Amino acid sequence: LGGVEGCWDGSFHTYKTCCLGTGGEAEADFEVLLRQGDTGDASVLPRLLQMLSEPVNCLPIEDAPREIHCTGTPRGLQAGEWTSFFGAHAKSRYMRSEWPVEVDPMSLLRRCCAGEDEEEVIREMEADCGLGVSALLFSTITALERRQGPRTARQQLSKAMASRSRHW
Repeated sequence: LGGVEGCWDGSFHTYKTCCLGTGGEAEADFEVLLRQGDTGDASVLPRLLQMLSEPVNCLPIEDAPREIHCTGTPRGLQAGEWTSFFGAHAKSRYMRSEWPVEVDPMSLLRRCCAGEDEEEVIREMEADCGLGVSALLFSTITALERRQGPRTARQQLSKAMASRSRHW
């Protein structure tokens, strides 16, 4: 078919929206796509959204503060889980997509932090990935409210806000 292979996901994309450049080749430069979009060419939107949803490391890991390394902890999330969570989180913000089952925030939190040592595990995870823990906690509030009611959701909101205040 040509175009951007990653764009053929069976959803709202069409041949026109996936083939962004001349000859069906995608232009990879964000600024070029923005300028093309400014001319009224809406076909660049899927690729721009895709680019916006890709997590970006701003600092080399050795220069980053310890609490944003996100390398994983023995009882918490592992590095690959953090990477997948961040990718799904970014994509859901721009595309309003559903969370993939393997990185659904409630599933991740239940898997690592549902025991009696929940607070201790969360503190260990915060030392490794503080902003990630905050994002994970915030991401579970809606599901908690649906499943367990507003009181539980408010408790989770308090935990999420406390976590965020420790790292922002």
